Amino acid sequence: MGSRGDAMARSLAVLKQDTGHYSHIANASTDYEALNNAKEAHEAGKGPSVSYIAVQPNGEQLGQILGLMEAGKVKLIVDKSLPLFGGAGEAMERVAAGHVRGKVVLVVVDDE
Repeated sequence: MGSRGDAMARSLAVLKQDTGHYSHIANASTDYEALNNAKEAHEAGKGPSVSYIAVQPNGEQLGQILGLMEAGKVKLIVDKSLPLFGGAGEAMERVAAGHVRGKVVLVVVDDE
């Protein structure tokens, strides 16, 4: 099985250097060194832009969100789910066409 750093490197490799963006939600196993290296590479003109945010799981808040979803007050509408590796091009075309109704989701599956 590959490391999370390997998965990030594969994701960065498919993004365009000048217009691509890699966004990461940090957790306990986040490789901050790899993220900072990727940010530095972008600043040197050698990779897509990179951002990340650290979040703290909060069960009470998640329960409130679940209640809103169950009440039909919050809906997640997915136009289409595609595999990251092999489907990113189609995802970009769908979004660029401007006719999506909902989110276009790229699914990361690490079968290694």
